[in-house]
Amino acid sequence: ASIPLSQVEVQTYTRGIALASPVQTCLLTPSFSIDDSGSIPIAETSIDQPVIFSPDPLNEITISKNEKIIWAKNGTLEKRIEGPISWPVEPIKPSENYLLSIRPKGTSIGESAKIVLRAAPAKSFQKLEDLINDLGDNNSKWIKTINQQLKKDINIALALLFSEKAPQSKTLINAKESILERKGCL
Repeated sequence: ASIPLSQVEVQTYTRGIALASPVQTCLLTPSFSIDDSGSIPIAETSIDQPVIFSPDPLNEITISKNEKIIWAKNGTLEKRIEGPISWPVEPIKPSENYLLSIRPKGTSIGESAKIVLRAAPAKSFQKLEDLINDLGDNNSKWIKTINQQLKKDINIALALLFSEKAPQSKTLINAKESILERKGCL
């Protein structure tokens, strides 16, 4: 419950005229910040396979690299995109940039929030698989590492927590459930 949400604005349009009250959507991960220039929010990641997770139901997610869409997922009226999504494409390399576009429920096609996903330089960049291998199947090591990362790097903490290789301990299951029950900005 104490995990902070990164909130981003989705400007909605009706017949080309911007509405006065924009839609807000939130992401748990990747967490991002908005610089003083007010430009596109930037999510710094120090892990090669971050989780994409909005507590809000989404209509669409796309990942672009060098202005080309490399992955997309669309929801339907009956089934929105919900829950965490493991990084769906090749692992990120140090210093690479991607553009993450999310379109929350209640918006039209073409209306989306855009976030630059920027990988850390090689000296501080980590591979998720290496972290998982170091933790092995030691339940207490997983819990300790996730708790430490919650204070240092939420993207790593949630990538570990929602990893398919995480132990099925009651503590981790309860943590996942409490995060999945959290409501977003909508």
